[in-house]
Amino acid sequence: RLLLLLALALGALSFPAQANSKKFVIAAYVFPRNTVLTADRIAGKKLTRINFAFANIDKGRIVEGDPSDAANLAMLVGLKKENPELTVLVSVGGWLWSGRFSDAALTPASRARFIDSVAGFITRYKLDGLDIDWEYPAMEGAAGNVFRPEDKQNYTLLLMELRERF
Repeated sequence: RLLLLLALALGALSFPAQANSKKFVIAAYVFPRNTVLTADRIAGKKLTRINFAFANIDKGRIVEGDPSDAANLAMLVGLKKENPELTVLVSVGGWLWSGRFSDAALTPASRARFIDSVAGFITRYKLDGLDIDWEYPAMEGAAGNVFRPEDKQNYTLLLMELRERF
């Protein structure tokens, strides 16, 4: 028993608690179509990250999914005035809009076109990054989604090339 207690005590000493461990509070906002929300409806001061859902893919490029997206993205980024530590990402895809990921990831040229459009989208809306929500590589997901057997490999290449760019 004494040996067990000694081992436990030494184990506790060898792993000091982290004094500055930061907790994350992440929220995903999926906006109803054609709806512009106001900042007073979102607890921006309490969040560390917001994932805006969803952007779409059209002709191999990331695009707004809804006419109200520009206003909602501007509002979300505006929350940084009261919370400078807040990061705002755009999520692309999701269940309904994963239909063109396979095309966007298919070739080096299509991946470059998609990545260039992501860079423009992030710059235009002053975002902090991108969340890929491809449902699902090499599987149809929602009815009518384009998919190919090589999607898994192309998805990996897309992520690697995104990482290189950003």
